[in-house]
Amino acid sequence: MSMVRRLRRFFADQRGGASVMLVLMLIPMIGVMGMAVEGASFYFTGRAMQNAADSAALAAAQNTCDVSETCHTAGATKPTFVQEAAAVATNYGFTAGGDTTVSTKRAACPDAPTQPCYWVKITRVVPVNMLRIIGFRGDTELSSGAGRGQTIAALSVASPKANPSTLCLLSLAWGGSSTVAIDTHGSPKADMGGCSIGTNGSARCTGSNGLNSDATLAVGTSSGCSASTSGDKGSQPLIADPYSALASNIPAPDCISSKTGSPTSLSGNITLGPLKQYCNGITLTASTTITPAPGGTVIVVWDGPVNIPSGMTLTGGSEGVTIIFASQNVAGFKPVFTLTGGGTIDISSIRSGVWSGVAIYTDPSLTDASGTVDYSAAGNSPTWKISGLIYVPHADIQFSGVVSKASNGLDCFGLVDDTFSSNGTTKILEFQTQCAQQGLIPPSGGNPIRQALVR
Repeated sequence: MSMVRRLRRFFADQRGGASVMLVLMLIPMIGVMGMAVEGASFYFTGRAMQNAADSAALAAAQNTCDVSETCHTAGATKPTFVQEAAAVATNYGFTAGGDTTVSTKRAACPDAPTQPCYWVKITRVVPVNMLRIIGFRGDTELSSGAGRGQTIAALSVASPKANPSTLCLLSLAWGGSSTVAIDTHGSPKADMGGCSIGTNGSARCTGSNGLNSDATLAVGTSSGCSASTSGDKGSQPLIADPYSALASNIPAPDCISSKTGSPTSLSGNITLGPLKQYCNGITLTASTTITPAPGGTVIVVWDGPVNIPSGMTLTGGSEGVTIIFASQNVAGFKPVFTLTGGGTIDISSIRSGVWSGVAIYTDPSLTDASGTVDYSAAGNSPTWKISGLIYVPHADIQFSGVVSKASNGLDCFGLVDDTFSSNGTTKILEFQTQCAQQGLIPPSGGNPIRQALVR
């Protein structure tokens, strides 16, 4: 056979070609299989994590008990919402440690910054094996040092839904459920009809119909503060502080407080922008009318009171004013964070934005240890004509005056304090009928009846 014919037969012979092609295709085939297998594993791990996070967030929202709160500290018999969420995650196979994290916190709801929600985030680093053939190495190292892994995360947010009891008055009772945090004696009927009052302590009212609220919700005991005995409800769940998270929005100071600094004197008509800050407090030398910026003005008062002497009035314009008391923590300096003087404060809250519905806000980090935060004669020193929320979470309010709506405000009243007491005349002449228009979501309380996932 000629050499030419042999060469022709050699090049025409296709036996064994499939093996060569299979070898050439083997690497991409393994890569595709890796994507399918490990991709599916990542997906199902993520779904399992999301189910665990959802269940853990709902459990936390049902529990609502924090480590520093009475529900836990009184004998530590009730687990905290963090512990309960962790236990639920463990039941789903996600226990914190190694390449798995389970974090739980109580923070503002995504779409309602004045309402508390329960946030659970679960992460896990899963090994990357077959995908490494096509060059995918994940985003981190495994904690064991055995190679690379990919982080998978799941986030869930749940809100506790409570009975629809809006509160005109919430006393947080930092001393615990045995503290008589709402205590009135001899007061005539102070008409709080149309809303309820609540406390994390106990409530006791004697005299003529107490505070006449629709209901009194107390973690401890409740007696005499409602329009009827059926409205006095003790052994209620703890009511979370719905406004503490707003403190993160207090701006950094643009002035410097000092022990020897004098308060700023105000008088006459003044026009302010969206934000105005004063160090060492404010004192009126004559009646003062504030013209706020469009949309309202936030006034931050650092390390001092707002003093309104007798016969003088501090008036806020119709666009709304929010007054914030805060401190720069000057060493050895304990200023007074309060409204003082015998005059009148007449302000309506801002009605939109972060500070919507808030008329007076005291930084919750300010306590008696950092300065005087009590209001010993609230209502007439100075006289309160306020529409919106008065937030003084560590103040002991001794109330013997009258609250009416602001001249430029609506019927909307909310008070959050530590304790509230009255031994004389107490009159609340405004209600909560127009809080929606004023921009305030009032505090609420009651036995949780269901929870809802919000993210």
